[in-house]
Amino acid sequence: MSVNFIALIYLLFIRFTSIVLPQRIKKLNGKCEIRGLKHIAPCTRLHSGCHSFYGNVSCANCRIPFPEAKVVLWEEDYVSADDFIIEASIVNGNFQLNGCFSDGTEVENYVQLYLLFNNVCQKGETKRSGVLKEFSAVQYTICDNEYDVKVTFV
Repeated sequence: MSVNFIALIYLLFIRFTSIVLPQRIKKLNGKCEIRGLKHIAPCTRLHSGCHSFYGNVSCANCRIPFPEAKVVLWEEDYVSADDFIIEASIVNGNFQLNGCFSDGTEVENYVQLYLLFNNVCQKGETKRSGVLKEFSAVQYTICDNEYDVKVTFV
């Protein structure tokens, strides 16, 4: 085999595994699966439009959430960087997020959403939850040694 043929196969393999495969995983499973093959994280798929989310946030270590604690709603984006939607303060352990959004294209009529919890139980710490439920209170518990947030429907 020639060197050019081997180089072509190598380039096709890299292109297939880094771009096409994650897109296939996304479409086959119907879930939000991101960051290539190394990190798969859940998110909630909703139709584009106006949505409202509210919940309670607590620390598993019995600490009260810091006054500067925030929850941020993001849209998962496979083509470019994730899109910031809205941010809210966590007051007395509670938050509410209201916003209208779309994926910015006419092809897809849905968005894939997740929450980031910043500075809740430890300063400088960020935790993620891909579980959102509209019109229902959700209990989010921040654990010290886990990246994802534990979720309970109230």
